[in-house]
Amino acid sequence: MRRLLLLLLLHGFAALPQKVLHGKVIDAKSGEPLVGANVFVANSTWQTLSNEAGQFSIQMPDHAAQLVVTFVGYEPQVLQASDLPDRLVRYVVPMHAEVNQLKPVAILSAAHRKHLMNAFIAYFIGTTQNASQTKIMNPDEIVFHLEDDGSWEASATEPLIIENRGLNYRIDFVLSAFKMLPRENKCIYAGYPAFSDLKPPSRKVLAARQRAYLGSQMHFVRSAYNGTLRAEGFTIDHYMRERNPNFPTQEKYLAYRNEIQQLAKSGTFKKVEPEYNFTLLSKNIDPAQLVTTEGDQKFLSFPFFLQVLYTGSFEEDGFAHHREHGHQQSMIQLEAEKARIFPDGNIQNIDAVIFTGYMAWKKMADLVPTDYQPETYKK
Repeated sequence: MRRLLLLLLLHGFAALPQKVLHGKVIDAKSGEPLVGANVFVANSTWQTLSNEAGQFSIQMPDHAAQLVVTFVGYEPQVLQASDLPDRLVRYVVPMHAEVNQLKPVAILSAAHRKHLMNAFIAYFIGTTQNASQTKIMNPDEIVFHLEDDGSWEASATEPLIIENRGLNYRIDFVLSAFKMLPRENKCIYAGYPAFSDLKPPSRKVLAARQRAYLGSQMHFVRSAYNGTLRAEGFTIDHYMRERNPNFPTQEKYLAYRNEIQQLAKSGTFKKVEPEYNFTLLSKNIDPAQLVTTEGDQKFLSFPFFLQVLYTGSFEEDGFAHHREHGHQQSMIQLEAEKARIFPDGNIQNIDAVIFTGYMAWKKMADLVPTDYQPETYKK
């Protein structure tokens, strides 16, 4: 097995400013306190339960994006951190009883449901080595909604309980959206995970978590924030993207794809035209030019595309796009002029940053919480 060791530069990440937020969870209709409501900072291990008076206190970093409150039989409440500015106030969180589904639930055969569930798991949990050790413990909570155009959606009546044995995490995931768009070869999902240890982590687990972190989106953003991208093993090339004039139109795309699939079944392979052509503008660029500073805030800001090579780890065998060098290769594109980043690897307007390639291939089974701190070790 090929192995690389890298010296990580933490730059004081453990000292991120935090404050205590106080609140009370009540039934919106009766005003009665709800005991045992789960309260957590999204994408982190910071969580607590409301007491017998419905009250809670929780550590919340200044830059945290959302506070999430869940209770069985009630709709989850997602509170934006920007709406909770005063830490001296005890905020009241009214919880509303769940209502019936607005979208019709598809009546599926066992085989059809299994097919959709397998696709859901592949795109949500992933297909990595860690994914093989990750299981949704309450899959019956997942319901599917089919559309006439062949697309489909998934929703969950309660937070999904996920056990990741590879990284030793239990994840309670509030699924807010999941949509599969086969014609566009695209899957979109969003939600709010809360992490906790299944048991005290062993050295083996700590090593597995570090492997999942190295080269990840979180690692990239933290390194960009700290100005340590090169030191931590990232090499970046700058590309311009142009649409390929030979790529088939939307009307011809399905027939084109079906033709290729049928030829492949017979052992004949046809060259697939890429949708876009890429032109190299600058090689091994200075990472400092990717980040702008406005006061005490930092932003990713760059035109066109970045090709990012992480030289600290090799691609897993299961990744479909092998290259001779074997290092992890990804593409990053901005959909807005800039995107604010934080020292823990969070991105404020996450929809403004599109990751493809290896970083995007790793999904829920390889996700670590934003308060994760890697070990340091020498080359």
